[in-house]
Amino acid sequence: MAASSMALKLACAVLMCMAAYASISQAAITCKQIVGILAPCETYLENVAPLADTCCSRVKFLNKLGNTTAADRQKVCKCVKSAIANSTDSYLGLAQGLPTKCGVSTPFPISRTVNCTSVQ
Repeated sequence: MAASSMALKLACAVLMCMAAYASISQAAITCKQIVGILAPCETYLENVAPLADTCCSRVKFLNKLGNTTAADRQKVCKCVKSAIANSTDSYLGLAQGLPTKCGVSTPFPISRTVNCTSVQ
């Protein structure tokens, strides 16, 4: 009885996670969501702490989420560009190296001058 109850709870948890992911991935991604997703990277980008696994898992998640349509890629590009617009050169350098350190290939360069409307 206890095993079937645990299996039911686990199945419900999995379904809830799948539903949450589907609702995010089917809706237009917002800058607020992007900032929230990347929040675990802040201490690394501010050169306060080493790169955490949580940061890389979020970078990978965002890359997957933002790689569905050209509009999504452009939105992510614009949000990242906005986030680094007034950053220090140190912050920018760490941000530019983040995809490589996390094993991700981004569809646009991390740059203050990138033309996000040209991202396909």
